[in-house]
Amino acid sequence: MREQKKYKDQMNELKYQMSDEALQQMPEFQGRIDVLKVIHYIDSDLVVQLKGRVACEMNSGEELISTECLFENQLDDLEPEEAVAIMSAFVFVFQQRNTSEPSLTPKLAEAKKKQSD
Repeated sequence: MREQKKYKDQMNELKYQMSDEALQQMPEFQGRIDVLKVIHYIDSDLVVQLKGRVACEMNSGEELISTECLFENQLDDLEPEEAVAIMSAFVFVFQQRNTSEPSLTPKLAEAKKKQSD
């Protein structure tokens, strides 16, 4: 009885993998894999690299951008307070209503511009 259920579950899983729904998601998945390879988060064998491990530890919602910021040394020319301000931008989500754009120091404005590029 147990073995019969096991085979039935395996059969259902295989049916799903062959279904249109599963196949429609494959191009998007493959596209994401290709991007991760290009930016060296994984290698050609799909093994996670250092940048990928760092991104996994980020909990900002902008893991790729904040990881690139660190690996490209974009914080080197900033004062500690400015570096903290940039990194906190990855955590803090602006409320669109009743908020205005904060005034930025020249270094912060340049760092923000680098992030946009």
